[in-house]
Amino acid sequence: NYQLDIKDPAQPLLSILPSAKDKRRGVTRPILLVPELCILTGVDDKMRMDFNFKKAVETFSKVGPNDRCKRLSEFVQRFRVDEKVKGELERWQMDFESKPVEINGRILQFETLLFGREILKKLNERADWTNDLKGCPLLKTVKLKNWIIIFPQSKRNTATQFLNTFRSVSKPMEFFADAPQEISIPRDNAESLVNALKSHVNQSTQMAVVLLTSKRKDIYDAVKRICCLESPVPSQVVTTKILEDDRKHKSIVTKVAIQMNAKLGGEIWAVNIPLTDTMICGIDTYHDSSKKNRSVCAFVATYNQNKSRFFSRAMIQETHQELAYNLTLTVKSACEHFYRANQTFPKRIVIYRDGVSDGQLQLVMESEIPQIQKAFSLIDPKYNPLLSFIVVKKRVNARFFASTGRGLDNPPCGTVIDTVVTRQEWFDFYLIPQCVTQGTVNPTHFNVVYDKLNLAPELYQKMTYKMCHMYYNWPGTIRVPATCQYAHKLAYLVGQSLHKEHHNLLCDKLFYL
Repeated sequence: NYQLDIKDPAQPLLSILPSAKDKRRGVTRPILLVPELCILTGVDDKMRMDFNFKKAVETFSKVGPNDRCKRLSEFVQRFRVDEKVKGELERWQMDFESKPVEINGRILQFETLLFGREILKKLNERADWTNDLKGCPLLKTVKLKNWIIIFPQSKRNTATQFLNTFRSVSKPMEFFADAPQEISIPRDNAESLVNALKSHVNQSTQMAVVLLTSKRKDIYDAVKRICCLESPVPSQVVTTKILEDDRKHKSIVTKVAIQMNAKLGGEIWAVNIPLTDTMICGIDTYHDSSKKNRSVCAFVATYNQNKSRFFSRAMIQETHQELAYNLTLTVKSACEHFYRANQTFPKRIVIYRDGVSDGQLQLVMESEIPQIQKAFSLIDPKYNPLLSFIVVKKRVNARFFASTGRGLDNPPCGTVIDTVVTRQEWFDFYLIPQCVTQGTVNPTHFNVVYDKLNLAPELYQKMTYKMCHMYYNWPGTIRVPATCQYAHKLAYLVGQSLHKEHHNLLCDKLFYL
């Protein structure tokens, strides 16, 4: 079939068990592969650390709008001139336009961020507030009175430098911290770290900072399991190598300080979302790396009026699927947490659901939405908040280009497309929330599959764009609403490191950032 000569006829064959997709196609026996013809794919850690390799790959992967549109036009033109292809398209009564379709999009207005002392910062077209964070007080800080820092004996100087820089960068943020308990260990292996954490973390400990000399997964996992399962305390793991880079030291410690405040339950910034008594949620799933037929479903919800504090829960699913089947008790817990913070249950609930393909939409509506509604009846038979359920899709084939005087460019952040390329039977829209300087921007698709809030489409689009500003790990907009990204981070931590549901005492903190 392939006109290939196999040089070693005695080589053993690789036996691959058929996947569920293969079985649906009728393949039931093992698939045999010739090792000689197999090629290793993917990018390993060494390649990721190689700057020249990454730069070479980017010349092919990050194609600008002009080049991408030109390549697509040339590809379509081949269909129009090849007689064999033309005949096949005519037989199917199909044709391709010679140029891309023109659509009128809309650009949402730039947001204004609220920081501490009621300081307001108006954003520009880049939606990047890295410089605005410098010397600016955070929206709400938690005083760090009782915390520990663990480090190898050989890295005492690095730990001292980190603490000195931490004190200097946290002061303008108004994030105040007493001196920590310093714990040096002979070696930063898993056993030494676990013993140190077990010996020094108690009920009054607010934070555990751990300095590691390597990125070994087993050591990181051991730290997180102790701090998230056995002795619940927010933890911050930092590698000494990155702290010892003098060029980046101050900016790294600044980011660590911001993360630490967020993990303690503090608030970094906020945007104005005028819907009161509204809980905005995100759901995502991740397949557990320790067990083949098990996955993690994470649920994150806002629980204050500013939409700047978050309730988080993770559920373990024993079946290998993307759909969440344990939502009822989680949604009930989130609503009760909202009540404790506001003395009222949420009147409106908006849920962004990530990780669902078009073929699963009907199954989501039939399985997840009834579970959510069941949670309301468990709280009170008369409790019936307005619910909207929005499916988020990042892997889309659509690409949009903005026509400028210089040719084509990426559309500015905040661009909304809700005509021509959207489907008539759906309440959907495309949003470009992020600013991209290299390559072609990927839009995010939002599909409102269940809507009892009855908001105008423009209000859903504005609310979605505002929530893309609320991810505390990045001083800029991201591709999905922050609650979705937080849910992804939580599901990843549980699926990769914990393999169990985290302790309930951590539910009101972003301990997984």
